[in-house]
Amino acid sequence: MKKIFTLLVSSLCMMSMAAETTVAVAPNGSTCTLTVGDATLNNVPVTTQGGVNIAAVKRGDVTVLVRYTDANTLVADGMLNNVPFHYATASAITFAGGFQIPNGNFEAWTASSGEPDHWHGFKSGKGSFASTATSFLVNVQLGSSTDVRPNSTGSKSVLITSGGLGSTVANGTVTNGQLNAGSMTADDVSNHSEMDRSSTATDNNGDKFYTALQAAPDGIATWLKFSQKTANSSYPYATMSAVVFDGSYYQDPEDKTYTNVAAKAQHKAVTTGGWRQVVIPFDYDSYSSNNAEAAAILVTVSTNATPGKGSKGDQVWIDDMELVYNAGVTSITATGLDGFAFDAATHDYTITYDGEPLTLTADNFAVVADGRAAMTVKAVEDLGDGNYSIVLGAVGADLLNASLYTITVTREVAIPTVWVMGNVNGNNWAANVGAEMAYNEADQTYTLDVTATGTAYFSFTKRLGEGAEDWDAIAPYRFGANTPGEGNNFVMRRTYLGQEIELAQDGWYNAFELPAGNYRLTIKHLDGDRCLIIDGEWPDAQLLVQGSFNDWSSQEGLLTMNRADDGTYTTAYNVPALTDGYSYFKLIKREAGEQDVTIGAVSNGDFLVTSEQLNTPLSLTADNGQAYKIPAGQFTLTANLEQMQLTIGGTLKVRGDVNGDGSVDVIDVNLLINAILNSDNSPIFDLDGNQAVDIVDVNGLINIILSN
Repeated sequence: MKKIFTLLVSSLCMMSMAAETTVAVAPNGSTCTLTVGDATLNNVPVTTQGGVNIAAVKRGDVTVLVRYTDANTLVADGMLNNVPFHYATASAITFAGGFQIPNGNFEAWTASSGEPDHWHGFKSGKGSFASTATSFLVNVQLGSSTDVRPNSTGSKSVLITSGGLGSTVANGTVTNGQLNAGSMTADDVSNHSEMDRSSTATDNNGDKFYTALQAAPDGIATWLKFSQKTANSSYPYATMSAVVFDGSYYQDPEDKTYTNVAAKAQHKAVTTGGWRQVVIPFDYDSYSSNNAEAAAILVTVSTNATPGKGSKGDQVWIDDMELVYNAGVTSITATGLDGFAFDAATHDYTITYDGEPLTLTADNFAVVADGRAAMTVKAVEDLGDGNYSIVLGAVGADLLNASLYTITVTREVAIPTVWVMGNVNGNNWAANVGAEMAYNEADQTYTLDVTATGTAYFSFTKRLGEGAEDWDAIAPYRFGANTPGEGNNFVMRRTYLGQEIELAQDGWYNAFELPAGNYRLTIKHLDGDRCLIIDGEWPDAQLLVQGSFNDWSSQEGLLTMNRADDGTYTTAYNVPALTDGYSYFKLIKREAGEQDVTIGAVSNGDFLVTSEQLNTPLSLTADNGQAYKIPAGQFTLTANLEQMQLTIGGTLKVRGDVNGDGSVDVIDVNLLINAILNSDNSPIFDLDGNQAVDIVDVNGLINIILSN
């Protein structure tokens, strides 16, 4: 096959339909780059059929179909959706032969016989009566005429005229094969047209009496004009016959049943009248059992459908005969693409859908062309994310006509609604209750401001149930915290604020645990690597006093320190007189989402607070700190966690100083004895802290004095 280029271009916006458009093809394996006018189209899919490359694509408002065998730059005639375009240098294209009957427009008359090139009458005939046929067929003529069909671009037609001898009528006949005069009897089948590729006979131009075909035509079209010299109602018709066969010997009319016939197109009732175009479809079905190849075509036109009938002087004019190669589409079906319904009159379709991206290939489409030898076009261009530009259609076997249909498949993802489920914003857990998040189209995020009173738990859903217990119904639409094991809540911590927290895929229902406060929830990448961002003011940590006064219980009887505006914590601390006259304490830092942290003194043992340590910052240490040991009395504790310091304010009482004069002496002993005698159990006299004032306290006081 020789170099073949044809172009079909439709443009609404990108380029105008000028009289001349240049097309450049740059092949690149299974794709090519097309330069069409000023537009450059990259990565155009290419399919190959019968040695011809077909590149079809729709980009925006430009639809292009190019057929080529190699790369080149040229201009061409083309047609898109039955709209023809003509380019000034169309003659630069060389088409492969075998698609049309040579000299079908009857413009070439160079043969010395006076017959049109590639067409023949009795002058170039053969047969046993060939030598006498010319004298016998008086006035039978085959010649050129200037009477052409309406709107013809040519200046000539072919005219055949009947003649005869005496009362015998000899029909005028023209064929692209060779006529055989085998009998003086008009209806003898030895008088026929014939064709045989094995024959070496040539006409006066040196051309064989043979017309080869490259493809099976769907019909034959020609312009005819017929007149009868003398009207004959019994034989009123001229006739035209075209037979497609495998190229081995064939004659018309037949002398036997020929099994090498692929199809016939016959019009045996050409009526008298002026110029009109006749289009005759080929009948392949009646000869399908022959399984014959469409390799050659024999055409015969005669002034009468019955040999030897009509009248002398009957005339048939023939102009612009061509073979028809259909390029229409009878059906297109699509699997996996809902919403597409083919209509032959509609050439552009737009299909929109939502949901998961479709996967479409040429295998999803079936194109049925009405051309027997037409090539189908199935170009599916994947634009990504479930979007496609698809060109489907048919190309005629002669590569001159095409019917294209474009489908634009657009994935329009519906924005899902997302609700926050849980005890936030005054809601309670229920399958049909949620706080709707707001969608921000600019950054494709979902946000919601929430208020948690007390510890709150929440997760997310893309669908709410009809009832409060519809948990199974919404199960596929729920998602939450990504924690190991179902039922493990994600405990929010201060350090997670403002960070991207991975969200579990649908089917995990772990909730987020959030302390009381006001927060903004933001979901990013809902349909991808989804994550949650929690912004807000984290609640302040609590600072509690724990010690021997509450039997070291970390849950009950703790003193709560008050947080001041400067970030320090304070509390009044009234130390009772315990067993040895001292109290022991540490601090507990309690923060939402964190383990309690015990804070104590920097010491290798319990830190004894003396007068020198009062009202001055003491260092604190977190975890494993020692307790503070302090005598009974009234104090103020002030803690600074940023600097990890504790200040104990107050006046330290001397143990055994009953009267408070700053010394322990016999006066204190006398006061203690009087308290015993008067049954005064005031804590100030209870030196050993056993809740009783007795002789043990007196002995202890005396020991203090003696030890000074």
